[in-house]
Amino acid sequence: MMRNLYDRLHDKVLIKYVKNPVTECYSKDYVFKYQEEIYDATVIIPCYNVEKYVAECMESILKQKTSYNIEIIAIDDGSTDSTAEILRRYSTKIKNFRIITQCNKGFSGARNTGIREARGKYLIFIDSDDYVTSDYIDFLLKKAFSKDADIVATGYYTFNNENRKKLKNITIKDENDTSLLNGCAWGKAIKRKFFEHLVFPENYWYEDSIIAHLVVPRANSIYMVSKCQYAYRSNPTGITKTSVNSLRAIESFYITDLMLHSYVHFYSEDVTNTQEFINLLIEQFYLNEKRVIRLNSEIKRTIFMYQCKYVHTLPIMDLKLEFSKKLYAIGLLKNNYQIAQIGLRLDILNKIIRRIKNK
Repeated sequence: MMRNLYDRLHDKVLIKYVKNPVTECYSKDYVFKYQEEIYDATVIIPCYNVEKYVAECMESILKQKTSYNIEIIAIDDGSTDSTAEILRRYSTKIKNFRIITQCNKGFSGARNTGIREARGKYLIFIDSDDYVTSDYIDFLLKKAFSKDADIVATGYYTFNNENRKKLKNITIKDENDTSLLNGCAWGKAIKRKFFEHLVFPENYWYEDSIIAHLVVPRANSIYMVSKCQYAYRSNPTGITKTSVNSLRAIESFYITDLMLHSYVHFYSEDVTNTQEFINLLIEQFYLNEKRVIRLNSEIKRTIFMYQCKYVHTLPIMDLKLEFSKKLYAIGLLKNNYQIAQIGLRLDILNKIIRRIKNK
């Protein structure tokens, strides 16, 4: 698989709107500060100006019922509100709880600090504006240790930040069915070993992309837990909501290029040339364009052009994709921007129809 998606040396379009951060997700040095794993799991909670929500998150940690030996690391990422004070209130209440204070490094920088300090066999990421059920950690670790799993993921629900109404409920029916496995860091227990030379790229939006591309494909055993135990807050000021009209949505494309350059450190060419891997990449291309769909035509056409050129270097065999994504892929293969856009719009239309039906 070719490594160059984006020609940043000669690009005169995307760079006009958003600079490519050009940081790394591969570390040639061993990431962890401590080699020995002395805990069953490390829970990593990045915190930045979350005084409205962090107490609810910490209360859910305080109420955990588990016999497993865990440590909790909260990273105060240069908060300027009362986040640090709220965290300190829990320092004597929660066993094996550490607060690490640092200058602001962003979400990725906070997670990387937690990973570096982690001494658990498994890493469990929880966002500081979310919360979990009292049996969340126990359920994850029971499955993880009984199966010696590389990754265990749980069901989750999304709730409205204003009225706490449930917006989406993802329930897993089969422990072996990974079709609902999302690419987020939260909602999972992941073996620490997968981060020995992997870091979240700093200064990018969509840093979670490394989970789907640089962690999940390396896992030999992934299991799902049926119960909905993670509560994800749909925050109107969060990246998920604000990115649709932001020029920083371009960073989804930039980070894809970054990951492609990192493949060589984590996979053999035999792996990256498989149809499964190619489908994963095309799905990411689809997502990149979906994220910039509200931006101007110059941006959209430039990203399409780069992705179209790249697809023509791949050994495409059998595209096992949903209809709208397959239509988008056909647009790439035929170098037809209009067909690709129809595929993207179909997905939006289907979502609107589902929303109307659920009302």
